Amino acid sequence: MFVVSAKEMRDIDAYTIRDIGIPALVLMENAARAVAEQVLRLAKTGGSRWVVLVGKGNNGADGIAAARHLQDAGLKVSLLYADDPMKLTGEAATQRDIALRYPLASEVYVPGEFDWSRADGLIDALLGTGSQGLPAATMHHL
Repeated sequence: MFVVSAKEMRDIDAYTIRDIGIPALVLMENAARAVAEQVLRLAKTGGSRWVVLVGKGNNGADGIAAARHLQDAGLKVSLLYADDPMKLTGEAATQRDIALRYPLASEVYVPGEFDWSRADGLIDALLGTGSQGLPAATMHHL
């Protein structure tokens, strides 16, 4: 296994997309399937209700795609957006639109209103390689 920095991962992604020609949405589907496989291993003993915490970038898009795979596998999955999903752009907006048509249950997080006890597991798709600064700035809302 190799450990890379956020910049190195962005460079690897850019190279894969630009020079090799694998579209970003294909990379997202591959990442989503890998996440779903791991969650399915955990879900056998940890319950079947999962919530995906969705941020505004491509990591959030990965989480949305993983939620589709998990729903297809029979788990109860819902998306919890950190912000208004209609503000998403790029691949994240594409994944949001797919989730709306799929359909996947979703809501926007409102402090104090989400019942965390209804989740047997959480998938963190809030922050990715494009994040800058301390997570507290983003996590303040969650």
